[in-house]
Amino acid sequence: MAALLTRPLAGVLADRWGRKPVLVLGAVLLCGGPPLYAFVSNVPLLLGARAVHGVGLALFSTAYPALIADLLPPGRYGEGLGLANAAPMLSMAVAPLLGEAIHRIHTGLS
Repeated sequence: MAALLTRPLAGVLADRWGRKPVLVLGAVLLCGGPPLYAFVSNVPLLLGARAVHGVGLALFSTAYPALIADLLPPGRYGEGLGLANAAPMLSMAVAPLLGEAIHRIHTGLS
């Protein structure tokens, strides 16, 4: 819900402050949200941690395509944005397999 409500503001901030500051703030909040989960002891604190995570997601995921579009040469927007959107999908496909392989090597399983 926090990401959904923050997205329109994220676009305005990216236009007003610039793409990079919003991208960095989003990355900090996005990476800082999950460690907060270790410190929550009740539902309101959990919702607060989730809100931080959601705001970070909204800021980051709004600013990065805008920054990429700013950096792309005219006529290559489709290609550039397509590659930019394929990268997270590729990492979500490969990371679990890599993690499993590392776990098996570490534990001596075959």
